[in-house]
Amino acid sequence: MINLHFSLYKGLWIKTDCSDRNLILDIQDFLTDYKKGFKFMPKYKAGVWDGKISLFNKGTRTFPYGLFVDVMKHVKKEWSDAKITIDDDIYKMWGAGFHPEYKYELSLKPYPFQQEVVEALVKCTKGIAVVATAGGKSLIISYIIRNLPKNQNKSLIIVPTVQLVDQFKGDMIGYGFDESEIGSVNSKSKEFDRDVVVSTWQSLKNNMDKLNLFDAVICDECVSGNTPIKTPNGDIPIKDINIGDILISYNKETGEYENDVVNDVFVNNPISSNDDMYELCFDDGSCMRITGNHEVFTTSGKVMVKYLTDDDNIISLSL
Repeated sequence: MINLHFSLYKGLWIKTDCSDRNLILDIQDFLTDYKKGFKFMPKYKAGVWDGKISLFNKGTRTFPYGLFVDVMKHVKKEWSDAKITIDDDIYKMWGAGFHPEYKYELSLKPYPFQQEVVEALVKCTKGIAVVATAGGKSLIISYIIRNLPKNQNKSLIIVPTVQLVDQFKGDMIGYGFDESEIGSVNSKSKEFDRDVVVSTWQSLKNNMDKLNLFDAVICDECVSGNTPIKTPNGDIPIKDINIGDILISYNKETGEYENDVVNDVFVNNPISSNDDMYELCFDDGSCMRITGNHEVFTTSGKVMVKYLTDDDNIISLSL
């Protein structure tokens, strides 16, 4: 029988020990792929590199902890006879055994999809949630903080822009947080002593020693300013949308388009808006640029832009 053991390595890595070298090589292959744009890189053109990069370290037989679930699914599917053992430290990292009694006592009650996100992230302790524009990210984050274990007393929220620091703080106070609980970090303020701290990544990079103060870190991100949003008067870039504007949104429950009114707006960081951009060109000859991790609705369901093919039929670009 093949024995495979997973253990925690240096805090953020998963170490593999196995009695079968072929299984280790298979995990390595599973975590290896071509680097984006490899065909244009000098090493590939010179024939000294095959264009692939791997997230598996052959020397230590380790990989990033965030890939653990994917590796487990792969091994169970391809090596069903393998006997797998997992150290308790890994279970603790992923929140196994933590089953809180979730409370939703802020001024706004969550929609079912918001509640699902809150409970999944609190239980797993680590993860990424994809929430549509106007999906209530600040409310979701507020409820995540309210439902954290009692031993996690300090939370850090990282936002893209200075404007969002004050906006996020104001939203949380509006939901029912006491103003004294929330601190802001910017060029004029360094309130690291509060239970909840809102900061931009730019301000935080100059105060990296403060990261050790926090038990929970939550990052908030947003879509490109050129992402088109449907309105009764045609598509408008999201950066040109104002409070009070009427938008057309796609209701995936009914399969129909409906009107929504904009209650609030903010501007994203122009630096991050240029990252991982893709250009989509349509049958009518129009083209647009959009971030690769943005999801769009197609006839086959939600698909990330970077995974779209010529065969996909897009229903809506705005989620």
